[in-house]
Amino acid sequence: MKAGNSETAMWSLFFHQFDIPYIMGKPLGPMLAAFPNALSQFEEKKMKDQVYLLRLFWQMMLNLADGSQGKEILKGDIYSREDYPPQSPLHETHLDLVQMNLFLFFGKFEEAGKLALKVGGSFEATNPAVYRNMIETFHRGVALYAMARKTGEKKYRSPANKIRKQVEVWLKADNPNVLYFHHYLCAEQAALDRKYDQAEKAYVEAIKIAARTGALHHAGLFNERFASFLRDEMKLADEAEYRSKEAEKYYKVWGAMGKLGGSPIEKLFSGPQQ
Repeated sequence: MKAGNSETAMWSLFFHQFDIPYIMGKPLGPMLAAFPNALSQFEEKKMKDQVYLLRLFWQMMLNLADGSQGKEILKGDIYSREDYPPQSPLHETHLDLVQMNLFLFFGKFEEAGKLALKVGGSFEATNPAVYRNMIETFHRGVALYAMARKTGEKKYRSPANKIRKQVEVWLKADNPNVLYFHHYLCAEQAALDRKYDQAEKAYVEAIKIAARTGALHHAGLFNERFASFLRDEMKLADEAEYRSKEAEKYYKVWGAMGKLGGSPIEKLFSGPQQ
């Protein structure tokens, strides 16, 4: 800012306060509290791209934290496509990214799978060499594997397996941030292959690493998907119920009360009315 590079400063603010903490699965509350001030700064500096992405992420987190803001569809007081239509490929690909997140965390796997097929690798093509590519790719893999397990269809199985292999490449390149991604995708592949003992071990390892590293969002999601596996494939109702309760525990600590059907969050986090 002092050197006059306002654009870089505003991107740094967005990355530091919102993007990276979200990717890491940190609690939603502090991010929600910080959004209004950041939006004022971005608008004052006329940073259109930063304003657009901030609204996307803010609305996504409001949906997760406050059921009255809507749930799996990215629409509410802060953002709607009708009020803020995307103006560039940057906007469009990030809109798809946050919409995918909502589909996954609200359990809308059919919609998530269809979106994953639609977008393919467009996010990375539009935003090359961006660290966010890893979680975007992984979340597409989660969606595709969920639908592959549900339908058995090749159109989901093949791209899901391709993503698993891509994550394995990253892991072999000594990227520690994708270790639990790899365990989780291997669990889903093993479940597809009916290697149930192997799948169970991989699910448990993915959950352990996510929980140990503070990735509350993924610890919740993985427990939820593990519960589905235990219930549908293994017919273990009690174990599935335990994992469902574990998922609820992590989602609650994350602050995703909208996901849990909880009461609305405080006005502090709801932002200005349109």
